[in-house]
Amino acid sequence: MLEETDVLKSELARVAFRATLFWEINPDLWFIHLESQFKLSGISADETKFHAVVAGLDAKVISYISDIVRNPPRDSKYDALKSRILTHFSHSESSKLRLFLQDLQLGDKRPSQLLQDMRNLAAGNIDDDVLKSIFQRQCNKSYQSHMIS
Repeated sequence: MLEETDVLKSELARVAFRATLFWEINPDLWFIHLESQFKLSGISADETKFHAVVAGLDAKVISYISDIVRNPPRDSKYDALKSRILTHFSHSESSKLRLFLQDLQLGDKRPSQLLQDMRNLAAGNIDDDVLKSIFQRQCNKSYQSHMIS
């Protein structure tokens, strides 16, 4: 009787769970989000996690991991899939720094959103005073370009 109840709970959790679509811009945060959903849904089986991840991926992402999807390892399917996705889609520290220093612009964002984007990219690796200085410079550049146009 107890086993039937556990199986029913497991089946209900699987039915209630639906993975969000993959966040290519921030794959590590997507996995944190997904793993929280697994925890809340009571999903711990490796195979269930593996298939939940695959269900949340689009054709472009699946094409990069097709070998694992077609022929998953016997054990640790989810970990193998997660590792491959993070290796392929995560930004290197140097590309994060380049993006941080060159490409981030205020544009039509609120200054607070730009600052949050910068904090996310810095991920604690840049001193707060340096971060504020770069933020002020980016805001000044944006305001100057608006005044000129």
